[in-house]
Amino acid sequence: MVDIANLAAGSFGATAAQNQSQAATTVLKQNLDSQKAVLKLLEPSP
Repeated sequence: MVDIANLAAGSFGATAAQNQSQAATTVLKQNLDSQKAVLKLLEPSP
């Protein structure tokens, strides 16, 4: 027999992992955007 508490815990765990992954992706994109801005500043002017 399936335990409802185990199902709920698994569901919450999966949701937490997905949220953590989305947050990590957002931070990574922000870091890349920042690096791109710095590189633009370092480019020589035409």
